[in-house]
Amino acid sequence: MIISVANLKGGLMRSTNAALLAEAYSRMGKNVAIADTSWDGGAAHWLKLAHQNGNVSPIEVHEFPIDAMLQAHQIAELGDELRANIQQLEESLGDDAVVIVDTNARQEQKLRELDSIVDCVAVPFDGSSMSVEPTRRTLLAINAPTIMFGCGPRADEPMYQEMLNKVGVKATREASAAIGYSEDAQRCRIPDDMPDYEALASELIQ
Repeated sequence: MIISVANLKGGLMRSTNAALLAEAYSRMGKNVAIADTSWDGGAAHWLKLAHQNGNVSPIEVHEFPIDAMLQAHQIAELGDELRANIQQLEESLGDDAVVIVDTNARQEQKLRELDSIVDCVAVPFDGSSMSVEPTRRTLLAINAPTIMFGCGPRADEPMYQEMLNKVGVKATREASAAIGYSEDAQRCRIPDDMPDYEALASELIQ
């Protein structure tokens, strides 16, 4: 299974969510790897910092960076190679494979290039006004199944649903699990207990 974490809005913890979702699947007994397509190696860097903090993770990160300065037509030219690399990674994991794909803000064409190979897209949303338009554009760019999940300190606030309604485009479904604020996550530490990520991981493969 290939699951991407995507939202064209920056600051929604995509790389953190990718790393900790991968950790959750590993704890569930899946064969897991991360395909980091971000130009700055977000998930790879997060796990490197976690290792420095004493967290040894068995998860391998394979980096397939797409430069931040590339135009849409240039990203499209790299699409075949990107898809082939990620599919080969999935095949190499064998049975019960899960590949988590980390993405970037603003690279809409990359989401289109990944669309044909992902089984689903996990879309974080923090309930802020600034996230409404990028989230709408994210959902419009994707044909694969999308699962929206609350992420951040606003995830349980009444404003979250108000802002979600303003997005104006429905995800395939909304996850009941939400990812709240975590000091461990902010400090790049893998928590001993992570019921929120394990609940979200289970929902994504239903």
